[in-house]
Amino acid sequence: MKNLFLSLFIFSQLFILSCSNNIKNDPEKTAEVVSQYDSLEEKAAKMKMIYDEAEAHLVNNSEKTAEPTLNELRSYNEQMLNIFALKPGRDYFIKGNTNSDLKNYQEAIANYNKSIELDPKHFGAWYCRGFSKYQLQDYRGAIADLIEAIKLNPVYSDTWYYRGISKHQIKDLSGAIADYNIAIEINPKYTDAYLNRGLAKISLGQKDSGCLDLSKAGELGSGQAYEQIKKYCN
Repeated sequence: MKNLFLSLFIFSQLFILSCSNNIKNDPEKTAEVVSQYDSLEEKAAKMKMIYDEAEAHLVNNSEKTAEPTLNELRSYNEQMLNIFALKPGRDYFIKGNTNSDLKNYQEAIANYNKSIELDPKHFGAWYCRGFSKYQLQDYRGAIADLIEAIKLNPVYSDTWYYRGISKHQIKDLSGAIADYNIAIEINPKYTDAYLNRGLAKISLGQKDSGCLDLSKAGELGSGQAYEQIKKYCN
């Protein structure tokens, strides 16, 4: 049993990079959070391009040709401000993600607290605060936040996975398996969910089913799964 929980901790650390990376890179992520990032990044890139174009006109002493470009720049600037205005907790959310990227999880939690205070229905803030608490081994706190995140968006696979792995860490193995089940139902190629569900099943004496999960994780590319198969399934 002890070896299984040690393995779980190692696998979870290998999988986790940062909350913002997870939200931005996983194709399963919520449309709301992804669109927030995409909108900002695309507009910022566009603003930079327009600014450079306007600057080139001005360098060539052509204020007349620069004016339409400057007007476009002003328009994009207003759009950027409107995006922030639509989400009052957004700036704190972004600060939280920056701290999460730097592994400053306590500071990240403080930022997410503010974001949630200003926008209690901000899925990303609940999810990322739960993620940060998980990283600080506050598993019960993580579970509480992830419950709220699930209420706001029940079809986001990572929320179920991290709630499951948090339950796994406090030895609520049946609860963990139930959450892994949903994560896999949403994302049938969720390698780490198969891996950790397999370990949870083996811990409960469900060796055959657990070993099949480990095998599936291996098929999906987990080299660690085969190490566990050698250890527990042969």
